[in-house]
Amino acid sequence: MNQPPEQETTAIEDQEGFRSHAYWDPIGQVWTVGYGQTGPTVTASTIVTRQEAVAWLVAVEDKLIIGLETALPWSARLSQPRFGALVDAAYNLGMDGLLAFHEALDAMQREDWVGAVHGFENSLWYRQVPHRVDAISYMVIFSEWIEDYPNADQLALLARALHG
Repeated sequence: MNQPPEQETTAIEDQEGFRSHAYWDPIGQVWTVGYGQTGPTVTASTIVTRQEAVAWLVAVEDKLIIGLETALPWSARLSQPRFGALVDAAYNLGMDGLLAFHEALDAMQREDWVGAVHGFENSLWYRQVPHRVDAISYMVIFSEWIEDYPNADQLALLARALHG
């Protein structure tokens, strides 16, 4: 099993942001705490420490890695940044949500990075969290870690790669 590299955990921490007290996520329609963590144990009164939230995040990453390696065996041959992009996307969408991106995942399997990103960008997900999808797209296209949202130069490179 792949282990979540520190860059991946840091990227999710930066993109999700930390909240010690549960809040209502209007997009996901769920109670959320820590680094975007949800589930049946998260209620309006849930409070976590940063250390608890990181441990939870790493445990979820481990489950997602196993899920990706099982559902998408070809993903094991991806570079770490590209595999990390899939883990990040699955963390944000849930495994079933990511697996619904059939065209994008088929393109990734064929190493058609631009086609994969077009599949991600033509979605409700992109309209809801465009900066998050831009970060994931950057990792897919360039096979480079990006721990936060892309800066203006990175966005310009991404746009050129996608649209010429």
